[in-house]
Amino acid sequence: MFRSLLTAWIVFVPCWATAVAQQGHDMPPTPRWPFSWIQLEDVPVEPVIEAAAVTAGDRIIITGGFDQSLQSTPAIQVRHPQRGWQPISATMQQPRARHSAVVLADGRVLVLGGMTGQVRQGLQRLDDAEIFDPRVASRGKLIPEAPGPLGINTAHLMDPRRACAVSGAAAHVLDVQQGAWIQSIDLQRNRNGHASIRLDPRRVLVVGGDPVGSDDGLVEIVHVGTHGRSIAWEARLDSPVKDAAATLLPDGRILLVGGVDPATDRPTGTCWLLDPADRSIHPGPPLPDPLLKSASPMVLVRNDRIIATDPDITSEAPAYIIRMQPRHSSAPWRVHSIGPLPGDGRHRTMLVLDDGRLWTWGGYRFVDPQEAASLQQRPGPRLDPRAHTVQVDTAEAFD
Repeated sequence: MFRSLLTAWIVFVPCWATAVAQQGHDMPPTPRWPFSWIQLEDVPVEPVIEAAAVTAGDRIIITGGFDQSLQSTPAIQVRHPQRGWQPISATMQQPRARHSAVVLADGRVLVLGGMTGQVRQGLQRLDDAEIFDPRVASRGKLIPEAPGPLGINTAHLMDPRRACAVSGAAAHVLDVQQGAWIQSIDLQRNRNGHASIRLDPRRVLVVGGDPVGSDDGLVEIVHVGTHGRSIAWEARLDSPVKDAAATLLPDGRILLVGGVDPATDRPTGTCWLLDPADRSIHPGPPLPDPLLKSASPMVLVRNDRIIATDPDITSEAPAYIIRMQPRHSSAPWRVHSIGPLPGDGRHRTMLVLDDGRLWTWGGYRFVDPQEAASLQQRPGPRLDPRAHTVQVDTAEAFD
């Protein structure tokens, strides 16, 4: 979902900066969240960006990514709850970045697709997958290439036996016990920069990533199983979108936020609520402009609140805590902003931990030629090794 690093370096002031200045919503100031970021002394061993991070029980697991030399790495970094970050003792079979990762029912981790190589010299698409056990110092087990392209994909564990990866023009189903691809289902659209949500063990909703020239905002449901097929909704988004963030809310609706118009590569400045119960689409709640006009937002859910972040920019409010309202309530959604995050890293990794904290780590900042000369360094990105947390799962601010 991240835009190209090369684009971020060449265009030092991103295209969305102008859009953010053109406020589209007349909203009162957003109240500040009462908890602040805390910098952690315990940080991962190797700074990386565009890795895939997951939580498996009480462990944080970071797989792959680009290192300081912008080379994809096979490193698997694991944080133990008592012992902290462990020395790197396990690796993937393939160095990869921009891939997906899924925690399996038995605690192992499945990684799928991604890109490999060095950013400045060119990247190659990966269409394979592998499974590893984060509790064991070993290499992953490689799974042969999928029947179609994987590359940058979205993936879901459908049930203890099957995982589904959505990429390009198809959804591919993997038997994680046998390590074999068992089904490919054609999508209604060849998508790039889409979002997908697992609805239940047999269905995945796919939205966004529309090809340039396709202006119908088509939403489809992929049915995994004996009669695998994809069915389009009659209701459509009112504009195409790619790189939007989607999350499944506790009441079964899907919140789709931000992203860019594929034709103009400019932020959409909007959000939608999709309801699989009746296949309807409604305007989303009024949210702060910096979030709606994010080109690469992230949306996470913790109990009855939504944590919406923009890991790709620095601002006075890089994250928001949103308390959603029930399906038929007319009350406004309550929004608080989390204060400035120390540093100016972009492409941060963010997770909501089991103890109710938002954890963020890494990112990079661009060192321009003038600063690089003064530091006697090469210009380009500098990875940030710092980690921060903030408490988000508390009722104190809302009650």
